Amino acid sequence: KQLWPALVGATVMAALLFILEHAVFHADRGGAAGLGLLLLEVLIGIALYVGVLSVVARQALRELILVTQSVFLGRDRRAAIDEL
Repeated sequence: KQLWPALVGATVMAALLFILEHAVFHADRGGAAGLGLLLLEVLIGIALYVGVLSVVARQALRELILVTQSVFLGRDRRAAIDEL
């Protein structure tokens, strides 16, 4: 039950990024342009994943945000879990 939202989000993200890479970006060109396109793809991938999670499972999105805050901002994980 908990795996499905992440699986759906990852599948949608991978499918759309695959299409964008092969139809539009072609980030394998190399150089600064290729690196910039790769960074753009990463940002689009994050947005797609979070967007799908917000539609499929709001609770999973809340958990992702809290875990990210605890990792990057040094918040106490117990406090983050208590907020759920």
